[in-house]
Amino acid sequence: MVIEARHIWSGINAPTFPLCFVTDGWPPVLHLAISEILYLIAVALLWYRVGSYFDQSKRSAVPTIPRAETGRKTIFRFLLVGWGMFLLFGNIWTIGDAFPVLFLGGRLFRPDVVIVRTLFLLWSVILVVFPGLKLAQDLRRKWSS
Repeated sequence: MVIEARHIWSGINAPTFPLCFVTDGWPPVLHLAISEILYLIAVALLWYRVGSYFDQSKRSAVPTIPRAETGRKTIFRFLLVGWGMFLLFGNIWTIGDAFPVLFLGGRLFRPDVVIVRTLFLLWSVILVVFPGLKLAQDLRRKWSS
């Protein structure tokens, strides 16, 4: 059960998944490898960013944004859409892992992998749709002015 929970944990934190696979020969610090520490830092930054997004969306007054900051936000949104597409194509590429072929030709149903693939799909949709809509608004505003 611990292995499945850790596997599902990687789906919950899908945008940080490359750091799940990082292994190194560095000595562990506090019984954690350096790669695990980097992964936990990336997870903390991910959820900090998610929380700041929701805090920012709750603010009633919209301050004027300087032109340079608007350009940085546009680039950041473009990178988020790209990362979401990468997660989506990676998810499509590995969807067969959820239903491996058995010796006699049947298929095995692995619920933990289905849950993780669903979480990856959900993250990819979030990372493509929300920044993509804001990116389209930015580009439309830029072309109209």
